[in-house]
Amino acid sequence: MSAAFWDDRYAASPRHLYGVEPSAFLTRQRHRLDRRQSVLAVADGEGRNGVWLAGQGLKVHAVDGSAVGLQKAMRLALDRGVNLRTTCADLTDWAWPEGVYDAAVCIFLHLRPEHRRDVHRAMARALRPGGVLILEAFHPLMWI
Repeated sequence: MSAAFWDDRYAASPRHLYGVEPSAFLTRQRHRLDRRQSVLAVADGEGRNGVWLAGQGLKVHAVDGSAVGLQKAMRLALDRGVNLRTTCADLTDWAWPEGVYDAAVCIFLHLRPEHRRDVHRAMARALRPGGVLILEAFHPLMWI
C-alpha cells in the first residue's frame, strides 16, 4: 500500500487508527530486550509500538512510509515524554543501515509478496551480531 494511502488513513481522524497501546504480542516479547538497546521500529505508523519501546528505556528509530503517521508518532512521544527518532521512507527502496541495531521490531507490515523477502532480509542485516528480530505477521488461510 502506498504512502498516500496511509497518509489519508492516518489523516482521516485525530485519533490513532490502531490506538496508542502497544501490540500485545510485542509486550509479551519485552523480556528479549534490555534497557538502552537500540531498536529499529519498522513500519511503526502512528508510533504506538515505538513510543512504548522508548518508554521501556530503549533508543528507538521508527521508520515508516507515512509522514502523517510519523507526525502522530512524534506527538505521542512528546505526550509521553520519550525520545523517538523518525525516518519517512519507502521500505522497499530505503538505504537500510547494516549492523547498527540491537533489535528490530516489525508488527504487521503490509507488503506486496514480491517485496517481502528483500525487506525481511534487510531487517535482519540491520541487526548487530546476536541482534533480535521481533516480527508479528499474518498469512491468510485458505479453506478448501
